[in-house]
Amino acid sequence: MKVSSCLSFLAVALASASALDRTLWGINYDTRTREEGGCKDQATIDADLKTLKTVTNVVRLYSMKEPCADRVLKAAKTLGLKVWIGTWSEVGGGKVVDTFQNDFKTLQTLVKSGAITNQNIAGIQVSSEALFRYYINGGLGVADPTNPSGVDAMIAHLNEMRTYLRQNKLDFPVTIADVMDIYNNYPQLYSAVDCVSVNQFSMWENVEPVNGAFTMWQHWQKVAQQAKAAGKPMLMSETGWSSAGNNSAIKEASPNAERIFTTDFLTIAEQMQMNYFYFASFDLGFSNNTIEKNFGIFGLDRTMKAPITASNVGPAPVAVRLFAGNKVLKADGYLTNSYTRLTMDTPNTGLAGNLDSEIWFWDAARKVLRSKAANQCLDSYGSNDWQNVHLWNCDYTNPNQKWTIADGAVKTQNGANFCMDSDPTMTYEDGKQKVQMWWCWNGPNQKISMRPINAEPTKIKLSTGAFLSASGSAVSTAATATNWFYDPMTQTLATKDKTCLDLATNARNTPVTATACKAGAASQKWQYNDVTGQFNHGSVLSLCLAGSSSADVIVQLCDKSDVKQQWTLALINPSA
Repeated sequence: MKVSSCLSFLAVALASASALDRTLWGINYDTRTREEGGCKDQATIDADLKTLKTVTNVVRLYSMKEPCADRVLKAAKTLGLKVWIGTWSEVGGGKVVDTFQNDFKTLQTLVKSGAITNQNIAGIQVSSEALFRYYINGGLGVADPTNPSGVDAMIAHLNEMRTYLRQNKLDFPVTIADVMDIYNNYPQLYSAVDCVSVNQFSMWENVEPVNGAFTMWQHWQKVAQQAKAAGKPMLMSETGWSSAGNNSAIKEASPNAERIFTTDFLTIAEQMQMNYFYFASFDLGFSNNTIEKNFGIFGLDRTMKAPITASNVGPAPVAVRLFAGNKVLKADGYLTNSYTRLTMDTPNTGLAGNLDSEIWFWDAARKVLRSKAANQCLDSYGSNDWQNVHLWNCDYTNPNQKWTIADGAVKTQNGANFCMDSDPTMTYEDGKQKVQMWWCWNGPNQKISMRPINAEPTKIKLSTGAFLSASGSAVSTAATATNWFYDPMTQTLATKDKTCLDLATNARNTPVTATACKAGAASQKWQYNDVTGQFNHGSVLSLCLAGSSSADVIVQLCDKSDVKQQWTLALINPSA
């Protein structure tokens, strides 16, 4: 543990609030009482979930071991929490026993009793790192895509589970949770699962805590590219940082490290539309492994740990576009050959997979602009005689990343009198318009205005030609379009009357309605895939917005090949 880190943490902790300033998408919950198993009693589970209710609305289990699963479901029902359930599976063989069927039978009993429904279950994984244990820890090697036996076994479990659930009209997503390398090496998983569920711990990659969340995001992008193309939403099923312990593979496990990663992760997750389960709920009262037992955001006494109360993200930024005439400022994404390159180009109108490139997050309090595509901040460096604009890792203390956006100009606040400037005659080899810095002179090339995305009227068009339309609470497809306002921060689709697209029942064929927008409402969250055109529901990841044989707009089980699930967004006013 570094002395400087401890002092830094203490200073922040003393000034911090008494609670986390964000609601978590979800959190992992361990029901064990000892290393090899056991089950917390009902009173303990009740108290644990009551505590977790203060930070999230969804808890994730690893298995259906009884009586734990039933106890958690009962406590969650009382508290209004949703549960992401799981079966514990192994690739059987030798001394390894696959217990999937035991958990599957438990699940069937709970389904028949009515304890598992579309309304109280967020999803299920049929295995959690079973393929990691088989291919990596089991000795077959991570680079062995020629041996599909393990993947085939887990996909067979998934298909058996999903068939049973769908026959019982249960439509929550079914997936296989594993490390990112498994999805990278066995791409058949992308088409098999309902959502791509991955675990990632930057801590074990020997990176400094300050680089942990960015490292996580880099890995996430590689998987997200393939998930988008497959028409599947992504879920970070496990990520976090331990607050104590020593290991040669870890730069630092300390309270300060946990604070830094938690703050940075929550910042990125909010801006990048990440679905996730944070790891983990409580420190463990058992285990001889100091690192593994100290991942909790709460201590054993159910009090939020000091590094977590110090992990305050601050006011949420606003998603914006920066317009110069009929073009917008774009940043090339992480997986492009020109990563972080800045250009001026026409706004996105189709399924080119480049909507993220024109989305910026404006933090008015810090005067910082973060690119969604590059996950870096706009930065201008140089002297009073010259400045160069580019993207750099976000550092809220760096004056080169401070900007004033006013009077039609984007001006650096690093002491130089320079403004962002884009000359239409200056282009890259591919014809894209360059962006530079120049002395502020109020010229036409410096006329750049900022427009919040949630204030931009947008037409949403189905691939069949009809538009998304709302009349009162009724939502339909029609020949004329309603003006919709999509907010990538809140993940809402709103009308000018402040009604939001809403899903009341988490089941296929359910009509969507337009109801009064309510901040943070899970039923009103929608996530757009700019490659396939699908709108995934933000809390029921297996359901997508769809046209129907009538004019009604409904949700259906997601299928990227279904033309009635393919939507495009186009700005009504695509110029400054």
